[in-house]
Amino acid sequence: MVLKILLLLVFILSGCDSYRQERYYLVDVGGERYRIPQGYFWAFDSRKGGVVKGANLHALYPGFQKKTKLNSEIFDRPGWAGGRLVSFIIKDKDRYHGVEKIIENMLSEKNLKRHDNLVAGLTEYETPTGRYNYYFGRWKNGVPVYFRCSRKTQLSIYPSCSTVINSTSKTVLSVSFSRARLGEWESLCGGLVAKLAEFHQKEVNGTRLD
Repeated sequence: MVLKILLLLVFILSGCDSYRQERYYLVDVGGERYRIPQGYFWAFDSRKGGVVKGANLHALYPGFQKKTKLNSEIFDRPGWAGGRLVSFIIKDKDRYHGVEKIIENMLSEKNLKRHDNLVAGLTEYETPTGRYNYYFGRWKNGVPVYFRCSRKTQLSIYPSCSTVINSTSKTVLSVSFSRARLGEWESLCGGLVAKLAEFHQKEVNGTRLD
């Protein structure tokens, strides 16, 4: 009985330690604030108090888990953590003029060659050098989407895709992930936006942000 009580106390105390060690940082972008657990950060430009600027974030797809002691080995695997790693940055939408403007500039400036095939509902294009593929399509609600994907070469054995997607009315997400996940772009990007919404702060010191 005494042994069971001691083991129970150890379990409770260790749980309290884990709780105390859970840190959150504030990210202010485009007039919006996010309160994000420390495990989602892999780099940032600066930190003053609990507020972080230039936050680089990452998570494991499909559940968008943060990095912990239990799953750190997965994060460290080569090849985008075996295809599961998603890297993202929250950015001010005003500085990017929205996704629509980005796509317009790409189609007018990149001299892209269009292919006939579709990939997960996306129209495929190729750059003149053949180093990158571009994919353009639309969400189910009609909002345009694009992806810029590197191709596998001797210098790039783990090709990736990147995009900018609308997050809120004031922010966008710059997202990168393994090219092997391109066929899952809707659940990956949509799920990431939904996960980030969990950290969005509606009020700061009693003042509404929206």
